[in-house]
Amino acid sequence: MQYSHILSSVLIAYDVSNVGKKRKIVLENGKEITIRYIKFSDLNAIWENYNEVVDEGRYLPAFEHVTSNYEKKTWYQDLIGLGNLCIVAQDKSLDSDEDIVGQCTIEDVQWEASDHVGVLGIIVRKSHRNMDIGYHLIEFSLEEAQENGKEKIILTVFETNKHAISLYQKLGFDTVGVRKKHFFMNGQYIDEILMEKWIGD
Repeated sequence: MQYSHILSSVLIAYDVSNVGKKRKIVLENGKEITIRYIKFSDLNAIWENYNEVVDEGRYLPAFEHVTSNYEKKTWYQDLIGLGNLCIVAQDKSLDSDEDIVGQCTIEDVQWEASDHVGVLGIIVRKSHRNMDIGYHLIEFSLEEAQENGKEKIILTVFETNKHAISLYQKLGFDTVGVRKKHFFMNGQYIDEILMEKWIGD
């Protein structure tokens, strides 16, 4: 009860006028996907997606699963309390505990002088890749970030993730730097690519 009370009070700081916004897209295979704001009930599915990508060992510089309910709830509380953005892709043809097939976050940079900058991160479940879901997730997220006052969006990506780099370029992101041998995974060094997109007027 105590946590629910805290969570309810935090929600007041969130821009609730946008929570109901959504977009429906139809994929080439005829499947309908809803792009919308995160809900508390999405938490388990979101972190299952994260854990799946961690297991792949190719796209995230992380090795450990997130399984703690406290950690999941604290992440959500911080997301809402700070006014950060999380947009999800929902496939309603799946069971409710696994219908979130992707998520995109745009979070603040931790400097007051960079309030106009957002950091983008995206995950799409393996079963739903190469269907343009990532494109639509990012497109919707950029629109919402701009509406919320962001002017520049930055991201990083493994140099080996050619598909993601191509997607970001398609969405107008430019490469602005490289961190050489920034990660060591699966017995090899991996460069980190820095990309950004100006979305301000």
